Amino acid sequence: MNRLTRLEIWLVFALVFVLTLAIGLRGWLLEAQVNWDGLAAVAHAYDVFHAEPNANLAMIGFVQPPLPALLQLPVVLIFPALAESGLAANLLGAVCAGIAVALLLGLAADCGLGRVLRWPLVTLFALHPLVLGPAACGAPMALLTVLLMGAAWALLRWSREETLRDLIAASLVLAGALITRYEAAFIVVGALIYLAWRIRRGGGSWSKLEGTMITFALPIVYVAGIWIIANRAIMGDAWYFLRGTYEGARAAGIDEMLNTVVAVSLVAFFPVLALVYNQMRGAGRHPAPARPVAWLVLTALLAPIVFPYVFSGLADDGLWSGLLTPIAMIITGGFAMVAAMLGNFLQGKRSHVPPQGTVFMVVGSLAVAIWLLMQGLGIPGPLTRAYYGRGPLADTAASEIAAAELLVQTDLPPDRQHLVVGWPGFAVTLFAGRTGEMSVIRTGDLPQFVDTIWEGSRVVLLVGRREGGVSEAEVEAGLGLPQPLNLVQEWRAGPWVCYRVVGALQ
Repeated sequence: MNRLTRLEIWLVFALVFVLTLAIGLRGWLLEAQVNWDGLAAVAHAYDVFHAEPNANLAMIGFVQPPLPALLQLPVVLIFPALAESGLAANLLGAVCAGIAVALLLGLAADCGLGRVLRWPLVTLFALHPLVLGPAACGAPMALLTVLLMGAAWALLRWSREETLRDLIAASLVLAGALITRYEAAFIVVGALIYLAWRIRRGGGSWSKLEGTMITFALPIVYVAGIWIIANRAIMGDAWYFLRGTYEGARAAGIDEMLNTVVAVSLVAFFPVLALVYNQMRGAGRHPAPARPVAWLVLTALLAPIVFPYVFSGLADDGLWSGLLTPIAMIITGGFAMVAAMLGNFLQGKRSHVPPQGTVFMVVGSLAVAIWLLMQGLGIPGPLTRAYYGRGPLADTAASEIAAAELLVQTDLPPDRQHLVVGWPGFAVTLFAGRTGEMSVIRTGDLPQFVDTIWEGSRVVLLVGRREGGVSEAEVEAGLGLPQPLNLVQEWRAGPWVCYRVVGALQ
């Protein structure tokens, strides 16, 4: 039976939502697992309402892409306890996982797959460690997965009927992807190139090409323009978000990036290279059911190789961590291509590409992917940790939770400046519920705040751990405080140390 019912959609959403949230809660409650980017989005949204006496949307942050934080605004306003516990990130991740799977279900039904085939397909997608894992820990990659799945479905529909509705839908979701991960701009460019190629190849006029490109690009340009203008108006630099993103970034060579892209793509979805080959072969001569999606996936694969600095600059845990957008596109696009190609086969439509080459590539890719997994290459493993709420994008926040528990009991005089110095200091103040009482700054910005620290101030420092922490020598030197001010330790939780500023050494 091919017909998709509302009950089926809601059922798959509910099942995936409950499963993802349960795994996320397991990771959080038993092992304090979080995703720092997802938690930072919650903290930014919380700052909007609690960092100052009046709500201030400028507190949303101007380095991280804004959409994850904007989506958290209603949650932290109505249920601030969800933000202070960090569970707001897990909740959004579970919602995104449910929507992504529901979109794939609709895509599969639209391609002609019956329940016998589409339910196993969406089950494999929902249980994929790089779909379930990021969603369970609340990573923004879960939101990106939803948007890219929506783009794949919209472009597949547009390629068949060329309706204005599908064109605008693809534009809107890709605009959202752009403000979820900035490097999604390359996928937008890939979609533009595909649209232009498709119209000209189909004999469309130049006026049709112009109208299509303007209609598709307008929402994306509008969203990007608003974000650039906001940076200029509030931060004084239209490109502040890019400078902040790539500050201190390292560059990777083309060879290194090529090896990483191939390894990551095979580990994430081993048939992807074979599927792209199958759908792109003979592009100038024959149609293919999943070609628009293959075009997006090909763009996601080539972009890091052609522009290695852009993606290596996003890496914070190995080069693979800068490839989250390509990974999301590979997985969503891979499953979308499988659905479209299966549907085409079931409808009795003949493929113009001989299957031998594709089958050979699939078998070879599977062998290489198994070897990569056994060697621990590509993506840190084992990926099965995602089923316990501690996948490759999760990290422990045990030290931050312990520091927050002590900070709750710490006296903070209201007439003094109080600081949390180091990353992720935002988590300490968020968990403690003391966002409006303390300023969270980077270690490099500490000299600018030294003159604001008086006797009675509290300074919570990240000492001797992670890049960007304060060294023991700097603490012993008094952080450059003017005499006779000195630091006296009040408590310590792992690397987080709270000091009270006193007028004389005690």
